[in-house]
Amino acid sequence: MRRVAFLLALLMSLPGCASPQRREIHSLALVMALSLERQQTGALALTLLVQGGEEDAGAVYSGTGGSVAEALSRAEEAIPARLFFGHTELILLDASLWGEDFLPVLDWFARSSRLRQECAVALTEEAAGEFLRKSLESPVFLTDALHALWENESFYELSRDCQVSRLIASRKEEAPGFRLPLLRAETAANGDFVPRCLGYALVLDGRAVGRLPESVCGGLRILESSAENLLLSATDSRGAPATAEVHSLRCQKELLSTDPLRLRIVCEASLHLSEYRGQANPMTEEEAALRAAFEGAMRDEIGAAIALQRELSADLMGLAAELSLVDPEAYDALSPHWREALETLEADVEVKAVLLHSQQLQQPLGGGA
Repeated sequence: MRRVAFLLALLMSLPGCASPQRREIHSLALVMALSLERQQTGALALTLLVQGGEEDAGAVYSGTGGSVAEALSRAEEAIPARLFFGHTELILLDASLWGEDFLPVLDWFARSSRLRQECAVALTEEAAGEFLRKSLESPVFLTDALHALWENESFYELSRDCQVSRLIASRKEEAPGFRLPLLRAETAANGDFVPRCLGYALVLDGRAVGRLPESVCGGLRILESSAENLLLSATDSRGAPATAEVHSLRCQKELLSTDPLRLRIVCEASLHLSEYRGQANPMTEEEAALRAAFEGAMRDEIGAAIALQRELSADLMGLAAELSLVDPEAYDALSPHWREALETLEADVEVKAVLLHSQQLQQPLGGGA
């Protein structure tokens, strides 16, 4: 009996859900996004977009210091609740950081146990802190707007590739170049905050050196299967105009060899013709011209992306991360020689286009070329 009484007393003394060490989620300041700017004095300005709960519209807090840790400590002084970084979706780097190696800054976040390593990194040409403040003027939370951006612009694969953990893992001696999304804050007609992706910024040796050319951006987006709803126009041999919309697009990359580095890229697309001619009609000259125009455009844009990778020795397609998952041994062997391998990168591009009519989407005409 004494043992039972002792065990009961011991259990009652253990901390439970009512322990003062336990923090309810509504008592935490949830950091949804943060931005970094380099001031003219050389100090680092950190801005936090904080949400206190489901009904909280959010608030912005800032701090400056000589390092990320110091700037964060200054910002925390003005926040009544304990910061929680488990929901942080975005680290936004200001244009003032362009031209300097910002990998050490990201490395601080990578080593911090407070920040989720799946947090994405992006660049902006405007004031990054102002970008976060603009999001407070909208009923749409920034994180919801970002999720819509990744989906609508088909930047999901890119958002995964630009996570803190992946960027730090792809050290500059292994993958000398990569790309980051370039964002701009806009307001829709209904007043909602809309983060718009302007394309990609090129990062070489940890430094953002400028925007990628539009042709290269188009080629990379095609490789990420994001050219849906693209309007296409062409003129047939008789000079008659024809229009179509890309109904679906799927691109697949296959690594053929590592020495030399060679890829096989297959793009399969469905072109939705704007005019219905009837299922029994054979493929017309207009349709043939549209198919040829589409296939040529795909090859040209993908070719531009491949050519720039060779010129800059930059891993713009995320080949290093992909190879590390598919063939770790080949990745380890190739890692010390990424620059040389990318300079000789070759790709076999195959484009297949199927023509669909508006009333016969399940009955393609013509077949693939």
